[in-house]
Amino acid sequence: MGVFEHLGGQLRFPLATGTTDGFREAQVAAVHAIVGHFWDQRTAALVVMPTGSGKTAVMLAASIALRAKRVLVVAPSRLLREQLVEKFSTLDPLRTRLGALDPASTAPSVAEIKHKLATKSAWNALRAHDVVIGTPMTMSPKLSGVAAPPSGLFDTILFDEAHHVPAPSYAALAEAFPDAKHVLFTATPFRGDERELPGDLVFTYELARARADGVFGKLQFKPVEPKPGQSPDEAIALAAAAQLVADKKAGLAHRIVVRTSGMDRANELAKLYKRVTKLDLPRVHSGLGTKAVAKAIDDLKAGTIDGVIAVDMLGEGFDLPNLKIAALHTPHKSLAITLQFIGRFARTTGANLGEATFFAIANEVQGEAERLFVPGAEWNEIVEDLSQQRISDDKEVREVIAGFEADEPMGAPLSDERINAYIWSLRPLFHAKVYEVFGTVDLEADLNLPRGANIFFTRRNLKENLLVCVTQQRTRLRWSTDRSWSDRSHDLFAIIYVPAGRHLLVCTTRRQNAVYDALVDSVVKGLHRRLAPGEINRVIKDLQNAEFFGLGMRNRAGTGGAGAEAYRILAGRSADKALRAQDATLYDQGHAFVRGTEAGKSTVIGFSTGSKVWSSQSGRITELLGWARAISKKLQDTTKIAPKTQFDSLGVASRVDTFPHPVIAAEIPIEAYSRPTAHVQVGNKSVLLLDLSATVGSQTSHSVDIEFSVGAVRLQYTLDLRRQKKLSARNQAARSADLTDANERHSESFLEFLNEHSPILYLADLSSVQAELLSAAPAGDPTAVMGQIEAVDWSAINVDPYTEKPPGKAGKRSLFEYVRDRYLGENVDVLFSDDSSQEIADFVAVRRQPGRVLVQLAHCKAASKPKKRTSVPNDRVDDLYEVLGQAVKCRRWLQPKRLLDQIRGRATRTQASRFLKGDANLLATLFSNPTEVAFEIVVVQPALSTTPKDTIADLISSADAYHRGAALLPIHFLGTAPPP
Repeated sequence: MGVFEHLGGQLRFPLATGTTDGFREAQVAAVHAIVGHFWDQRTAALVVMPTGSGKTAVMLAASIALRAKRVLVVAPSRLLREQLVEKFSTLDPLRTRLGALDPASTAPSVAEIKHKLATKSAWNALRAHDVVIGTPMTMSPKLSGVAAPPSGLFDTILFDEAHHVPAPSYAALAEAFPDAKHVLFTATPFRGDERELPGDLVFTYELARARADGVFGKLQFKPVEPKPGQSPDEAIALAAAAQLVADKKAGLAHRIVVRTSGMDRANELAKLYKRVTKLDLPRVHSGLGTKAVAKAIDDLKAGTIDGVIAVDMLGEGFDLPNLKIAALHTPHKSLAITLQFIGRFARTTGANLGEATFFAIANEVQGEAERLFVPGAEWNEIVEDLSQQRISDDKEVREVIAGFEADEPMGAPLSDERINAYIWSLRPLFHAKVYEVFGTVDLEADLNLPRGANIFFTRRNLKENLLVCVTQQRTRLRWSTDRSWSDRSHDLFAIIYVPAGRHLLVCTTRRQNAVYDALVDSVVKGLHRRLAPGEINRVIKDLQNAEFFGLGMRNRAGTGGAGAEAYRILAGRSADKALRAQDATLYDQGHAFVRGTEAGKSTVIGFSTGSKVWSSQSGRITELLGWARAISKKLQDTTKIAPKTQFDSLGVASRVDTFPHPVIAAEIPIEAYSRPTAHVQVGNKSVLLLDLSATVGSQTSHSVDIEFSVGAVRLQYTLDLRRQKKLSARNQAARSADLTDANERHSESFLEFLNEHSPILYLADLSSVQAELLSAAPAGDPTAVMGQIEAVDWSAINVDPYTEKPPGKAGKRSLFEYVRDRYLGENVDVLFSDDSSQEIADFVAVRRQPGRVLVQLAHCKAASKPKKRTSVPNDRVDDLYEVLGQAVKCRRWLQPKRLLDQIRGRATRTQASRFLKGDANLLATLFSNPTEVAFEIVVVQPALSTTPKDTIADLISSADAYHRGAALLPIHFLGTAPPP
């Protein structure tokens, strides 16, 4: 029978009272928590106890209570190893101060490992001992020169300062004994690298309670401000020395630690302290021999020296309560290490001890620990708050991970422990697309993942309404033609449902709309939709002192035009201050990235009208979960507020489920222009994406048929605002069409592309619809636009205003003949007639002018024949819809190279398109300097009055605003003067 099994029947748990020594309640609770955990669990037990709270006594008592046969104790340093050897060899304080065992109780046989266990026989020799104590440097099979230990040698392993356990050397030691009971002890269960500590958190002794129990002492920070001509180091040295003198005069047996990093700094400070103080401060560092370090420690304990200058020594686990003054010449930046260091000075067991005092230059530390180093900081409260917050955060992560349901991964199986470690390590960027759900959410459904993505692991926590999936995928190398050579990449997909707001948030590293939509379609049964711009922008409405350092505006004038801004981006501090009042007439909100305060805290948040919201931070999966719920809460707040910034005055697209006016025209989405070499592949036919022309077919109040075509390729789709809210294919070509980049290394469904980047539909009032979002037409000046209408006396020039194309009737010319003759009579350099399907314009006229080349695109539409005997103008809006739609759409061609390529192609493909004057070579010469080319749209409609009624004036001014917003010349209208 081992010594711990033998002592199991003798162990007592007397509780300390005011006059009697014994266990603290926390120590007893910790021992019972450890024993209770291993009643039905084999996972490691994690015990969190502050420095000085009697952790070693718990380790001893737990070894006995567990009836351990042979215990391995792992310490991080030589100093701590030596302290533990002394405690285990004497069973101190169980046999002495605590009275938990009789003084004559048998002590365990303890082996202290000072050198590497290089052979199997060296390990086996340890069977003669009850306890083995060492550091990973001498025992870890991960390290060179250490033999693999025999299995089953230890049945209990105690890790002191267990925040080191994720390190490879510690992990290898733990993995060498998988059947042993692992108990992890630490005051700070978190690491600077945020890697997971394995095991279940079975006991936590909070700092606030430890202080109330008298275990954790009073802390005070005294910021140091150098005097003129005084260095920061000298100011700290003098302040710390003065404190030590004052403490000694008060009868306190305090010692000082001068903390720095690096040998050179230690040598500098040694000279400084010798010059400006009378303190005896030897240096201790890892480069000293064992005897030199031992002497310094003995002198510290005896009080024959005032303190030490330490280079990363006398840290975690070092037990000397007299350390009460810290001169921090180089403070730790990590919160975890800072809290461990502070703990050394908070011990209370000992005679003649007072408050611990820390000296440093204020406001020098950045990061988690910076709250400590500000003037007036109340260290006990801050340390307790910081420690408890981190422990609570870790506990929350553990609880969420514990709530995940196992799901078999594809490929090589992963253990639950490995997957949990992966989830613990996740630090996703807080970026999500938000959907409103009207159906039910089933997170157990199979996911519709992108092509080629194989599931690495999936976990679902139904209690938290959280799904996490990680995939892996092999992709071809862009810089190699060898198809057998590939990269392996991973992607994250996290889906969070917030029932209170009916919001589903999707956070993924694959940020294409088609991916988001497919994931949501997978888990939602019933209707769902993206949030409208006027809903997603609620995330910033509660911000105070908002400062925009990035924003985007969608130009309602859309695409086309040399120098046009389809999407305008402003960046820099207070970017919103660059907005002008007139921008509201042309631009809709696109995205914003804003800094401000909310509930007294600084925050940064962004959104886009594509129903996306993001923050500048990344964090644990539990933090993402909390962030998503906070976003949902903001989105549920429908309270209206007055505009605070110029950004609030920009247009906001609204959701519609019916078209408020007839659809008169359609065009490809603006994103197509960023892919000028992309091809649409239909069977064995391939056409340029930018060659496709959109036409409107049958429509109802809530649906419209759209055809994209060029030559024999005809792709037919339907947009239904009441059903899918996106395009559906109507013919096989539309269903099978793919969009491929020129290098053929990226291909996607053309239908998916159109649903990710919706076509633009223009309504009769020239407002526009994309997907289900309606944007108002650009605001023009109805009065000013009347000056752009040229009056034509049609009868005087022998033109029939009711006949569009030749031949004219009753000896009169048609509109086409009039426009042709007019341009030829003006002696233009090039005149191109384009009377084919999906025309550029009816006529393209190009002429040299001083300082520029003017390109005029003329669109002609005859006036409707009146039922009653009346002459033009009849000022009917129906006469304007089609021609204005053509005028708005033709902006896509208003770039010299794009227009030249189209004219060349049309001139060779169809007889209906031909040069009436000049040729393609002359046109290329005229376009040789694109910066000199100016574009003007000409609308020929005899039904238009030079003094139009208000509804007509509004309509043509909106059309004109589209062109002005696209950096084009004002539209030139040819109409009719009303009779006198």
